[in-house]
Amino acid sequence: MVDKNSCIALYSTHDQAKKAVGMLQKAAFDLKEISMIGKGFHCEEHSFGFNNTDDSAKYRDSQGAVLYRIGIPEYSITRYEIALESNQYLVIVHGTQKEVERAHEVLVPNDPADVSIHLG
Repeated sequence: MVDKNSCIALYSTHDQAKKAVGMLQKAAFDLKEISMIGKGFHCEEHSFGFNNTDDSAKYRDSQGAVLYRIGIPEYSITRYEIALESNQYLVIVHGTQKEVERAHEVLVPNDPADVSIHLG
């Protein structure tokens, strides 16, 4: 069974979101488990480049469905959709409960507008 746990941090600017990804990288998180999404670009952005996959197009076209599929509870999806429509950025870390809790600890000092853990 695949873990559907995530830590999602919300940032007002692309630069803040990229800084957060850099902090996660320095903390030895697997970059394959980190996604950054925002209205300003149309694919998942990883620190090693852009991933132009079918899933990334789904982020753009039906953000809520994709967020639900990765385990985000319905009551949180609207909040994230509104943030994306307001040109904000989400940094999402996927993993075990322990990994997403550690991601939360790494991301809080970067002063996100919001940071939440979702366990699935």
